[in-house]
Amino acid sequence: MRKFIACLTVAAALFAPVALAAPSADISSSVMICNKKGDIAYSALYTESKWMMLRMPLAQLGGSLPSNLTLAAGNLPVGTTITLAKAEQDGSDALLTVSVQRESKRSSVNAISTITLSSDGQALTSFGVPVMGTAYASGL
Repeated sequence: MRKFIACLTVAAALFAPVALAAPSADISSSVMICNKKGDIAYSALYTESKWMMLRMPLAQLGGSLPSNLTLAAGNLPVGTTITLAKAEQDGSDALLTVSVQRESKRSSVNAISTITLSSDGQALTSFGVPVMGTAYASGL
């Protein structure tokens, strides 16, 4: 009976959720990752994409969309970048089209990137967003 209980304890330990360190930035519940139409939500930004958008309330940017909005992305593997391609207003939301690229497809990407949106050198908001990319043996 003790061996059975010991086996159950080991099995429970193996399948128990693993606590990971919290990312340095909070993943904002008010930021949505979506397609250009905004009708499909995603759980992460995907590498090799130029069509994904971040939708957020304009209130996070101070109430209006600055004409000189810039995006800085941190906490990404070397060679992986997120750039702001376009920023537009949709009612009370900002729609930010982003491009997610990496130098090599031989390495996977699985990170929480810290995104900082700024205007005139002043940070307006900062949040975390998951970024994913599959590694390919051939490097496609």
